[in-house]
Amino acid sequence: MQYIFDKCSGKESVLISPDELANLLKPKYDLTNPEIKVLVDNLVLDGLITMILSDKKGKPIYCISLDKKGE
Repeated sequence: MQYIFDKCSGKESVLISPDELANLLKPKYDLTNPEIKVLVDNLVLDGLITMILSDKKGKPIYCISLDKKGE
């Protein structure tokens, strides 16, 4: 999930949608939004990021910030 780390670099937090992450992983990986959520949740469990799930116009969006271990 290098994209998340690059996008968060130098910022307090960023907004990233599951669709944005899914599109970046195509065509190598064709993941659904629930599968993307599992990946993001695992980064949280590993202590790399903090994530708050919200919605924007009815679609899910993650507010992500890097934890000390993820910097």
